[in-house]
Amino acid sequence: MYKLLYSIFFGCFLLTVGLTQEAIVANYKFYDKLPIFNEPKIYDAQLIVINDDESYYTTILNTTDNLNANFNDQIVFENQDFVYQLLKQNKKFYTHDLLQRKKYFFEENIPEIVYKYMDDTKLLNNIILHKAFTTFRGREYILWFEKGDINISPWKFSGINGIVHEAYSTDGKARWELVDIAQTKEKFKNPFPKEALFLPYELYPEKAYAIPEALKRKLAKNPNNRLTEQERNQLEIEFDFEKK
Repeated sequence: MYKLLYSIFFGCFLLTVGLTQEAIVANYKFYDKLPIFNEPKIYDAQLIVINDDESYYTTILNTTDNLNANFNDQIVFENQDFVYQLLKQNKKFYTHDLLQRKKYFFEENIPEIVYKYMDDTKLLNNIILHKAFTTFRGREYILWFEKGDINISPWKFSGINGIVHEAYSTDGKARWELVDIAQTKEKFKNPFPKEALFLPYELYPEKAYAIPEALKRKLAKNPNNRLTEQERNQLEIEFDFEKK
C-alpha cells in the first residue's frame, strides 16, 4: 500500500535558472487514435532538450490538420487550447494533464524503460535508423532512432541513445513522427504556475478512469452492474504500483 502525499512546488523550485547554453528543440507530429473514430487526432508536439537530465515536452491540438478528418467537432475540438506538459528534472517527471475535463498536475520518479535493440535498420531522408522495442504501462512500442550521444525522444521514452525519428504503439493507439530539429539559445522559464499542486502519480488511474459520481449513482441502482471504472484508453493503462 502506498502512502499518497500531496506536494506543492513553487516557482522557485522548478527551473529556477534560465538557459544560457544551447538547447535542442525537436518538433514532432503526434497521432492519438480514439476508440470511436477511424482517424487519429493530430497534435503538434515539441521537445526541448536541455541535457540528458532535463527536458520539456508539450503537445497541443493541431486544429488545421484535424479539420480534414471526419470527426465530431464538439468532441475533438473541446479544450483545443489545452497544452499537455511534461517536465523532466531532478530524476522526476512533472506533468500537467487534462483528464475527464479536469486539469491536474502530477509528479513521479522517472520510470525505468527497458529497450530491446534489434538488428533491423531502415533509411529515412538519407539517415540510417535503428529499431528498438519496449513495453511501457500496458502498451508495446516500436522506436526508430538515429544513433547519437544524447537522448532526444518524445513523451516518456527516456534512455534511448540517439534521436527518435519515429515511435508508435503496436496496437495503433499512438504514433510520433519527427518533423524537424534545431538548436536554440532562447532562455527557458518555469512552465508551471506558482500555485501548482502536484499529486503523486499513484492517483493517475483514479483521475483518468474513475466513473463520474452522477453515473456511479445511476449504476448503483442496477443490481447487475459490474462496471467499476471507465475503459482505459489513455496512453498509460497498466501501472506497476497497482500490482503491489
